[in-house]
Amino acid sequence: MEISNKELGHGVLKVSLKGSLDVAGADVADAHFAGLDAAHQRVIADLAGVDFVASVGIRVLVKTAKTLSGRGGKLVLIHPNDAARRVMFTTGLDRIVPIAEDEQAAVTAVS
Repeated sequence: MEISNKELGHGVLKVSLKGSLDVAGADVADAHFAGLDAAHQRVIADLAGVDFVASVGIRVLVKTAKTLSGRGGKLVLIHPNDAARRVMFTTGLDRIVPIAEDEQAAVTAVS
């Protein structure tokens, strides 16, 4: 799992993930999200580079969303591939973590 951060301004951080959110990838993502400081409460997770999402990956996204929410922040997802989107809708993740159609919609959703 490769992860990069990009400040979008106004306290919004875009976190781009590349790889699989399987056991190994989810551990890397979990550590990355857990390491975000309190200045990063509004986070957009770009999943364009994610080719697979396992249940442990869903757990990491839910945990991150709940942590951010507890600090008054929010997590929004963008660009999941079709397979990941199906998993997210099947598991109900979309009811916990919003999925925006593009980056601008995601910025609006976290603001």
